[in-house]
Amino acid sequence: MRLLLILTALLLSMPVALSANLHYGSGFSVAAFGAVSLDKSKVRYGNPASFDAERQDKVGTIRSKEIYRAIPAFQKIEKGNIKKGSAQYTKLMGEATKVYRKALKSVAISGAYVILVEQGGISDYSVTDVTAGVIAIL
Repeated sequence: MRLLLILTALLLSMPVALSANLHYGSGFSVAAFGAVSLDKSKVRYGNPASFDAERQDKVGTIRSKEIYRAIPAFQKIEKGNIKKGSAQYTKLMGEATKVYRKALKSVAISGAYVILVEQGGISDYSVTDVTAGVIAIL
């Protein structure tokens, strides 16, 4: 009987969130009990705070490694075996990142996506993989 009382008290003291989002200091946000789960650290374009699953906002997913591999400046790094930390590496990565961000922005705006998330960064929500579309406009 005492064990039953302790278990009951423990269960009653636990927070219940049927559809509320739980936020953790690391930037990781989880919606409880089968609702949408969004890892904010994997959002590559857009503001995670602007995303609202109840509004059925459009979300695109991307595979950044594939996109970077299609960017000429990044290809120079890989083909030339340019060492990380060198001036040339820093310059080329800066160029590649500028191209990457511009392409993401273009796809997000033209497709009316509220956020673009790295593949696997959102679950229990309908998404569209836009990786090929990003690569096509590079």
